[in-house]
Amino acid sequence: MQKNTRLHAGWQTVGLGLLVLCCQAGALQAQSLLSALEREIADIVNSAKPSVVTVTALKAPSSSGSRLFEMFGDRRDAAKELVVGSGLIVSSDGFVLTKESVVRAADYIDVAMDDGATYRAELVRVDSARGVAIVKIHATGLTPARIGLASDLNAGSWVTVIGNALGVPQAVSVGVVRAIQADGGLHITANVDPGSNGSPVFDTQGRAVGMVAGRVGLEEASAQNGNFFSNTALVYALSEILPAVRAAAEHYYTTHGWLGITVVTDGEQTWPRILTIVPDGPAQQAGLQVGDIIRKFSGQTVDSLTSLSTLVAATLPGEEVELEVVRQEKFSRVTVRLGTRIPIALSELRVPISGEPALETQPRWPQGESMRPEPAWLQQRINALEKELRALKNLYQKK
Repeated sequence: MQKNTRLHAGWQTVGLGLLVLCCQAGALQAQSLLSALEREIADIVNSAKPSVVTVTALKAPSSSGSRLFEMFGDRRDAAKELVVGSGLIVSSDGFVLTKESVVRAADYIDVAMDDGATYRAELVRVDSARGVAIVKIHATGLTPARIGLASDLNAGSWVTVIGNALGVPQAVSVGVVRAIQADGGLHITANVDPGSNGSPVFDTQGRAVGMVAGRVGLEEASAQNGNFFSNTALVYALSEILPAVRAAAEHYYTTHGWLGITVVTDGEQTWPRILTIVPDGPAQQAGLQVGDIIRKFSGQTVDSLTSLSTLVAATLPGEEVELEVVRQEKFSRVTVRLGTRIPIALSELRVPISGEPALETQPRWPQGESMRPEPAWLQQRINALEKELRALKNLYQKK
């Protein structure tokens, strides 16, 4: 009897040890899955954020309003309305998509890049029917977003929202598709804070599939501080917006002049210096050379890259302008007939075909996986992880 008792106790010890090992193994596996998911989200964010920008719109006070303040002995400027939202770079030559409400009636629009650079933007087009706006900054060599199809998503698909939240740029929120509307719009469940209007929404392959249009409903996030946030957002599908963006870009190219050069500034010198010249472009045909420093454009002083881009864009194709340049420390004047810009953006502003492979290498997945997981596969991994965690919780509660 005593021998059986000792044997039973021994098996209990072995069983308890195996149980502890199983719990530890399950916890390690759960941690491994969480770490893999965390790396995946970080990869999506790192690959996507160069194409995400902060859009700031400022409505300056009217002169009559300022005089009214002075009449009552108050010389302070009338309050300026500052609206901050998010945007998405959709072409390498500076077209940015944002929410129409962010830039509506704005006197000034600024676009802040991921690297901290800020550009003054011009409003190209407002599409009130879709509630979106297209602005243009004078920059080249930008990183446009890779475009995906919202129609490839399903209810339960994972998405990542990157944008401006409460004045904090590049805020990240992860959520799921809650429902899909008949017109292709999405309802997503994610933390959508003030300032998220215009924030792009990315799929699990880092492709932009939509843009946050607004919050569907408000829920109290904190009863103590009185802040209210939404847990559900309406998302416009980019595939429904891109045709309008392309049409706006085509019109822009036909109404804005093009010089056919790239320029840089050297050190403290702010005058643009020609770095490259497009073959057979307006600059080459006029005899401009690499290294020429542009000082004046049709009599107007050029003191920065932005001022040159603005002056060129404000001139119609076909018009002749006189440039004052410095070449080998000597001043000279060159007459240039502006041309029509080469439509770089048109090849980038296209709706992808469902199922076509992405043009760029996808974010990495943990070693050992030979293929990039599909959203359904990722959902299965998450479901398995949740099941593991529930099982571990039950085991610890029984102890």
